[in-house]
Amino acid sequence: MTENSGTFLAGWIHRSRVLEPAVPHPAVITTRILTGPLPRIAAWLTAEAAASGVAAGRLARPLPIDDFIELGRLLGDPYEERAAEVQPFVSKRYVLNLTARSPAAAPTALQPFSQAPLTLHTESSGAPLDRQPRYICLMCQDPGDPDVAQTVAVPMEQVAAALAGKTRAILRATRYDGPDCPTILRGPDERPIFAFRDFGSDPLDWRAGNASSEEVNAALNELTSSLYAAPVAAVRWERALIVLIDNQRVFHGRTAGRGLGAGRHLQRLRLLARS
Repeated sequence: MTENSGTFLAGWIHRSRVLEPAVPHPAVITTRILTGPLPRIAAWLTAEAAASGVAAGRLARPLPIDDFIELGRLLGDPYEERAAEVQPFVSKRYVLNLTARSPAAAPTALQPFSQAPLTLHTESSGAPLDRQPRYICLMCQDPGDPDVAQTVAVPMEQVAAALAGKTRAILRATRYDGPDCPTILRGPDERPIFAFRDFGSDPLDWRAGNASSEEVNAALNELTSSLYAAPVAAVRWERALIVLIDNQRVFHGRTAGRGLGAGRHLQRLRLLARS
């Protein structure tokens, strides 16, 4: 099938409402105290994420790293952190230590360690479907200042519902210009799944079906705008809080750091669907 190709650059998008709010987002994600063995904790996290897209529970203390990886294995298949740029932040092959060590203007691979906001996205949006994580699991070792660098989540269902029918149809036939990239939107209307990152001021090369370049770029701009108009759920981090994000239910990002608070340290596992 012949495909059109092009490059998308977002127009003006009101990102500041989500990424640089005048006051911290309300901590609307309900937190539960977690006790018991790891299988019980994993079962609760999975059930809660299935219900709402995000689960948040607090332990008495952070898990030792081997136990954190074991919790990940109960939730899915941990994805090894192989990128050369992040190796200084990796522990035991799978755990990424998120601390603010880079300046605000950092390369894409190092943005999680910078003071800049992280634009809304799905994890590994350009990877083949079998390499896209089902879950992102975050554990807080030290929140620093809990009112800065909030993790935010936006429901895919709400974003899809705000799009015009023509836009959804175009996105179902549009993908990144790369090997084995999935379409940006897939799944039934009642359970939409996106594979998309807001590239900010960087270009996004795409390939699509029969839609014109103008139509595809308009659809991508409508999608990007809708990301920042949808309801936002935020995490107010505290020590030993574990958050499980369903990568097929919500977009996620992070507000601006403003210094990130002294000592802020999260640990992350990316978890593929269990094979």
